[in-house]
Amino acid sequence: MIALERLHKTYPARGGARHAAVTALDDVSLHVQPGEIFGVIGRSGAGKSTLIRTVNLLERPDQGVVRVGGVDLTALSPRELQQQRQRIGMVFQHFNLLQSRTVAGNVRYPMQLAGGRTAAEMDRRVDELLTLVGLAHLKDRHPSQLSGGQKQRVGIARALANEPHVLLCDEATSALDPETTEQILSLLADVSARLKLTVLLITHEMHVIHSLCDRVAVMEQGRIVEQGRVLDVFLDPQHATTRSLLAHAGFLLDEGAATVPGRPICRSRPWARRPSRRCSTACASSTASVSICWKAA
Repeated sequence: MIALERLHKTYPARGGARHAAVTALDDVSLHVQPGEIFGVIGRSGAGKSTLIRTVNLLERPDQGVVRVGGVDLTALSPRELQQQRQRIGMVFQHFNLLQSRTVAGNVRYPMQLAGGRTAAEMDRRVDELLTLVGLAHLKDRHPSQLSGGQKQRVGIARALANEPHVLLCDEATSALDPETTEQILSLLADVSARLKLTVLLITHEMHVIHSLCDRVAVMEQGRIVEQGRVLDVFLDPQHATTRSLLAHAGFLLDEGAATVPGRPICRSRPWARRPSRRCSTACASSTASVSICWKAA
């Protein structure tokens, strides 16, 4: 569904010759399968935000090819690109809601820009989406009257307005408290399954990857240094950056710990409110909060 081929992106130096140009993407290739939830993680400045913004060409790469649904976006005219962008929804870190519009008005806005729907059709679509994200009762409120979690639910509904095939999530939970984060992650998983969406998300939080993603790529200094199934990467990290991120989040197993075939691996973290969707029955029924809970292969 998403194919990024050998992307390069360099930002010119700012402040004169004393400052070097910044390489945000350095020969990055990534493939996301239809219906997959794929996570990209890395520290600040690793190139994550630039990467996700190339998928809809909000950032145009200096070199490389961006294909979504088999279409090379880098080869399209501005008009053709605008049409293809309707197939790609995006959820932002800081919500980016229009303060002058109500909840319903924010969700309606992308449909108005795209055209092709009657007022009645747009009203029905707004009602469907607000019911889906649990905000039907707040449709007439303005963003200033909402909590952070409610604002992000509006952002998700708005991103789905034009019935996209792909959903991009740019640090969608980093501005939220832990409990609200869990609610939004649960909503994203539910929306992805119901609507058969392909989801690409970026984050700096390992528990987001663990809770939601099927596969993960780790970025460092504009490059992908490791990628694979979440299970494989968490249990057997190959790169030092991956091991550091896992250790910092409390996921890395103690040195020398054995992996026993068929036995669940459980680690407690105070923020873990519920088992991962990958948990075994035995582990899911335990009383421990779960941060890693899989049957080892």
